[in-house]
Amino acid sequence: MAYAVKRVEEAEDYPYHGNYGTSSATYNRALDVTSLTPHRLTQLLLEGAVTSTVQAIAAIEMEDDAGKMASIERSILIVNSLRESLNMEKGGAIAENLEVVYLYARQEMLRAVEENCAETLKVVVDYLAGISDSWRAIAR
Repeated sequence: MAYAVKRVEEAEDYPYHGNYGTSSATYNRALDVTSLTPHRLTQLLLEGAVTSTVQAIAAIEMEDDAGKMASIERSILIVNSLRESLNMEKGGAIAENLEVVYLYARQEMLRAVEENCAETLKVVVDYLAGISDSWRAIAR
């Protein structure tokens, strides 16, 4: 549980942390994506994938199957979106490497659900957080 709490605390800055419901704040964020740059949108998606996967770890540790499934589903949807957004022609080797990581992350998320294994998700979080941190550093 300590790992999940640590990563959730680190994720407090993430704009999609916590409330994934249909509140007006969440709805307004969805409307605002049209004004985001592709770089910023990718950054938000990466942060959302990390946050959702950390929430899945916490759910596994708390034996909350419904929370685990909701968080993993959200994480997989985000990772699939990231993968689909890759421009393989312009991105070259970087896009190819990201695709491999995204496919691996999805595969490991599915395995973690099947085996109810938080440790597997911790590895996924480390990969996605590394990409997220690098993406954030590019913007600086």
